[in-house]
Amino acid sequence: PGVKEVLGFSADEAGRPASLLWTGSERVPPRSAAFANSFLASALDFDSLHQVGVAHADIIVVPTAVAVAEDVGASGKTLVASIAAGDDV
Repeated sequence: PGVKEVLGFSADEAGRPASLLWTGSERVPPRSAAFANSFLASALDFDSLHQVGVAHADIIVVPTAVAVAEDVGASGKTLVASIAAGDDV
């Protein structure tokens, strides 16, 4: 529930279309991509859990890091480092 609406909202937001929505080939502003792709990961239950406690960091960290990496043209090495740093935080 809500996926269609979130994708529509993200597609309609103004800004430089630099980051990919994970539903196809549409590019939107990085903030919109991070929000929509995080929503999709949550809706599809594509998140990870930490053994110590309940932590769903990857459904926020990975889509945000990918959106920003696309926007700034970061290398794969920098993307992986940013995901690791985000998960650590």
